[in-house]
Amino acid sequence: MLATMIGALWPAVAAQDNSVVAVMSASEGYSGKVTGTVRFSQKADDPLADVTVEVNIAGLREGLHGFHVHQNGDTRVTSSFDTMDYHFVPICLPPPLAYNDVGVMEIGDDWCTQDQTHGYPPSIYRQPGDMGNISVADDGTCVTSFTLGQQKMSLSDPLRSIVGRSVVVHTAVDNGEQPYGGAGPPQAYGLIGIAAPDASTGPVNAAVAPNIPKVTKIVCTFEESPATEIEGFALLTLLEPDQPNRVRMQALLSGLEANNEFSFHFHTSGDMTVPYTELGAVYSTNNIEVEHLFSDGVGNATYNSYYDLQEGGGLLDHVGRSLTVHAGPELSTPTIAAAVCGLAHPSAELDTGEPSSSVGLSGGLIALIVITSVVVASIATLACLYCFRLPIPLCGSFFYPSGRGFINVPPPPPNAKTLAAAPGAPPVTDVGRV
Repeated sequence: MLATMIGALWPAVAAQDNSVVAVMSASEGYSGKVTGTVRFSQKADDPLADVTVEVNIAGLREGLHGFHVHQNGDTRVTSSFDTMDYHFVPICLPPPLAYNDVGVMEIGDDWCTQDQTHGYPPSIYRQPGDMGNISVADDGTCVTSFTLGQQKMSLSDPLRSIVGRSVVVHTAVDNGEQPYGGAGPPQAYGLIGIAAPDASTGPVNAAVAPNIPKVTKIVCTFEESPATEIEGFALLTLLEPDQPNRVRMQALLSGLEANNEFSFHFHTSGDMTVPYTELGAVYSTNNIEVEHLFSDGVGNATYNSYYDLQEGGGLLDHVGRSLTVHAGPELSTPTIAAAVCGLAHPSAELDTGEPSSSVGLSGGLIALIVITSVVVASIATLACLYCFRLPIPLCGSFFYPSGRGFINVPPPPPNAKTLAAAPGAPPVTDVGRV
C-alpha cells in the first residue's frame, strides 16, 4: 500500500515547475500602450530542461518583431539598451574534459561560439537570449507559446538563469545578422521576476537568479502607473573587495505623501501579475532588513544605509523578488507601490550623498556610544580647564589638593592708561590730536 501511495504522489511532485514572469510595458518613446505578460516555466528537478515560453501581449505594432532576453534587469533606461544591455550571453567557462576513442583529450573549437553567435532557435549556434521573432496580429496582439531547448536557458542554473534579466520586444524584425540581428530599439520590455507559487509550482517556487559571475549590484525600479504616482529606484551594491561582506542600499523615490513614514520591505515574489497582498511574506536574508522610509515636505524620499552581511553572504537571493512601499509605518497598512529587483548594469549608480546611519546597530549600543562620547568629552573639557587653571566651581578638593574650589589669579599690574582713567584722575589727552 505504501508503494501505491508513493506512486500516486510521485507524478504530482515530479510535475512541479519553476516559474518566472515579466509584466510588459511600453518603452519610453513608443506611442502605444502595451499590456500583457511573458511567462517562462521549467521542470523544477532539472535546471537545464526545456523552457516553455508563454506570450500574451497587446498594444504592439503589427508584423514580425525580434524577441529576446537581455543581459540585465536594469530598466532605468528603456528607449535604448544603455542599462538593459544586449542579448543574454553567459560568460564562457572552461569546457568539461572529454576523451576520444583513442584516449586523447579533445576540446571542441565551438564551445564558446555556440553561446556567442547570434541565431534562431532551435539552432545550437545561438545566444541563450535569442528567441527569434514573434508575429503580432493587425490588432496589436500576440498570443503564442513555444519551447526552447538545447540547454541554453534556465530558471535556476547558476550560469544560465534568466531570473532578474529583462525580456524585450523590438521595433523591427530579427534578420539573423551578426551580432544581434538588427532588430532595432525596444518597443516593449519587462523585468523577469519570481512568480508567485500556484498549482503548477506547488507551495514553493525554486526559481533563483544566476551567481556566475557573482551578483554585485541589483536595482529595483518603481514606475509611475495609473494606480500610483510613486517612481524612482533602489540600488544595492556589494562593496567587495574594499569592504568584504558589506552592502550599501540607496533609494531615491518621488510621488509619496509629504512628511510621512512608510513601511519599506522586500517580499518573496517578484510577480506583478498578482495583487500586492499575494507577493508573499516579508523577505529578509543575510542581515539585509529594510524597514522604514521617510518622505520630505514635497513627497521625495532618500534611503541610504549600510548592511553587514553574514560571512560569505551576497545579493543573489534578493534578485527577482519585490521591494514594496506601504501607506504607513506599519506593515499592516496597504501596499501602495512595488518594484521587481533585477540584475543591475555594472555601471549603475545613485547619488544619495553619504549614508546618514549604519543599519545593524542596536538601540542599546547606540545609547552606549552616545553616553561614552559625552563622558569622554566632559573629561577632556575638565582636563583642559585644569591645565589652564580656570575657575571651576563645585570641583572642591578633588581637583585641588589645597581644598580650594577656586584659583585666585592676581590681576595684572596697572599700566599708565589704566591709572589715568581711574576715578579722580585728570582727563586723558590724546597726544597729537588737534
